[in-house]
Amino acid sequence: MYGTIGLNIFVKFVRISFVIVVGILISRVNPWFADGQQLPSPPPYQQLRYEEDYSYLRDPTRRTDLWDIIKYIPFNDKGDWYLSVGGEVRERYAYFHNSLWGQESQDKNGYLLQRYMLHTDLHFGPNFSFFGHLKSGLEDGRKGGLGRRMKTIST
Repeated sequence: MYGTIGLNIFVKFVRISFVIVVGILISRVNPWFADGQQLPSPPPYQQLRYEEDYSYLRDPTRRTDLWDIIKYIPFNDKGDWYLSVGGEVRERYAYFHNSLWGQESQDKNGYLLQRYMLHTDLHFGPNFSFFGHLKSGLEDGRKGGLGRRMKTIST
């Protein structure tokens, strides 16, 4: 009984914390449309994340997206030392009927493939930056574990 009550309190705490954090993030976004000017479009995303440049966010009026507060975190008054944080979550459901012509374990329900990526880009002026990228790939629910093909790819 106590475990269920504790869990309910924890779930409520997480929900309230989420609402507070989202409220803070939304309150930090500057409404560009307040003075009637046209919103300039941000630069396009790059194929390689380390090539992205968020220094344009030095100008507070350009911070219009919810995530701009983590794309540009300044460390000095000039604004040329800053940290940019980003990430991706990719999930994919996979199901194969008679995989490898039925020679391996067969899965009637399929399985979930998950990829989580986090990157940080620390800029020390216009000529020096440090980029770090973490990546995690998970498979959940596959009968028989990794298949022959996946074992070959991962080694």
